[in-house]
Amino acid sequence: LVVQSLTRRWLCAQRLKSAQLIALWCQGAYQGARVRNKVAFQYYCATRIQAAFRGFFAVLAFMGSLRKIILVQSIWRMKRHRKTHITWRLQKQTEIKVILTQSIVRRWIAKKSYRQRRESKAALMIQKNFRRHSAMLKVLVTVLDVIQCQAV
Repeated sequence: LVVQSLTRRWLCAQRLKSAQLIALWCQGAYQGARVRNKVAFQYYCATRIQAAFRGFFAVLAFMGSLRKIILVQSIWRMKRHRKTHITWRLQKQTEIKVILTQSIVRRWIAKKSYRQRRESKAALMIQKNFRRHSAMLKVLVTVLDVIQCQAV
């Protein structure tokens, strides 16, 4: 009886150890799974946070480069506008100079033709007066000749 009691006690102790080991293994597996799930969740959260920060920093970098691009475009457009404005202004000044030159030439031609007309009128007047004067002289000479002839 004592041996049976000792054997049963030893078997109970072995079963208890075995049950404790199984319980420890189950607890370890459960807590390991819980920790793994918690770590996996933390990794997931960390990944989402990193993605959000990377996206934010990418937007900041994009906005910075966009500002630089807009600045370069603005400078380029301003330079192009100034260049076209200067070209337009030079063309306008050239047109004004051409118009002024044309008006000066036209005025000179008008003055020249007016002067020529006046000179030709003056020459005609001189010729007319000279012919009248010479005709009057002839008439006077003829009258004087007639008077002399009658006086003789």
